[in-house]
Amino acid sequence: ATAPKQVRTPHGAKAAEVYGIVGYLLSLMIFVSWILWAYTPKWAMQALSITYYPDRYWAVALPMYGMCLFGYIVVIYNAWNLCNTNPFRS
Repeated sequence: ATAPKQVRTPHGAKAAEVYGIVGYLLSLMIFVSWILWAYTPKWAMQALSITYYPDRYWAVALPMYGMCLFGYIVVIYNAWNLCNTNPFRS
C-alpha cells in the first residue's frame, strides 16, 4: 500500500490574524492616547506645545454616549425582533 500524499499549505499569517493584530494595536493606541489626553494636566500639555485639544468634558461624555447608544441598540434590536415574530397560532 502506498502512503497518502501530504498536502502542503503556504506558510505565513492569514488575513484574519493580520486584521486581528492591527485592530488590537490600533485600539490600544487610541485607548492610550485617550487616557493621556484625559489625565494629563493643562500645564504639561502646554509644555509639550500642545495648545489645541478638545475639552475634557468629552473624555467622559463620549464613553457615556457610547454606552447609552449600545443600550438603545439592544432594546431596539429586541423590539424589532418581537415585532417581526410570527404569532403563536400561526
